[in-house]
Amino acid sequence: MVIKGVESENGWRPAKVSQAQCQWGKVPGAEHVSLQILKGEPYTMMMAFAADYHANIEPLRDEDSACWTPTNTVDTSNHLNGTGMDLNWQGPDKKRFRLGITKEQAYPGQKARELDLLLDWYEGMIFCGGEWSIKDWMHFQMGYGTWNNPLTADFIRRKIRPDGFSTYRRGGSQTPSPARKLVVPATGGTTWADVSQYQATVIDGAKYP
Repeated sequence: MVIKGVESENGWRPAKVSQAQCQWGKVPGAEHVSLQILKGEPYTMMMAFAADYHANIEPLRDEDSACWTPTNTVDTSNHLNGTGMDLNWQGPDKKRFRLGITKEQAYPGQKARELDLLLDWYEGMIFCGGEWSIKDWMHFQMGYGTWNNPLTADFIRRKIRPDGFSTYRRGGSQTPSPARKLVVPATGGTTWADVSQYQATVIDGAKYP
C-alpha cells in the first residue's frame, strides 16, 4: 500500500521533490534528448534505459520525452519525484498517444518483441505503464520495490557502465542477481517479464500517469 504524501506510486520517497533534487542530463547516444530525473540511482538507471530504448526500440525525440514535473493531476504520480518518464509519447504515427492501445499498436512489428527483451533484461528495475489497466505504453518508471533496496545498486554495479550506457548488447558482465534467480522460478515463470504479470494484477484498475 502506498503511503500517501510519503511515497510515490512506485514506492520511491519522498513522493514529491523539487527541481533542485533532480538532475538534467543528455541521454547517452541521443544527446539531442534531455531528461530531468531524480538524482542518484534513478538518474543512472533511467538514463541508461532511455539510451537502450533509443538504440534498440526507436530513436528518441526530445519534444515528446520528459520525466520530472512540478505538478500532476495524480498526487502519487512518479513524475512528481522524477522516477517516472514518458518516452516518445506521440506514438509511432505521431497522431495519437501511446495510451489505451495494445502493445502491438504502440510498438508495431518487431518493436514490441524488442521492448519485452529490454524490460526483461532490466530485471524489474524499470517498469512499463503498458502493464497497467490503462495501457500507458509511453510511460517508464523505477520498478516496484527498488527504493532503498541493495539490489538496485547491485544491478547498476553489474550492468551499467561508468559512461552511462548499460551493457545491453554491448558486452560486459550479465550475472543474474540473487533475487532474479529465486523469484523467477518461484512464480513459475521463465523470464522476468513473466513475473511482471503479477505486478500488473496487483495494480490493475489503478490509473497512474
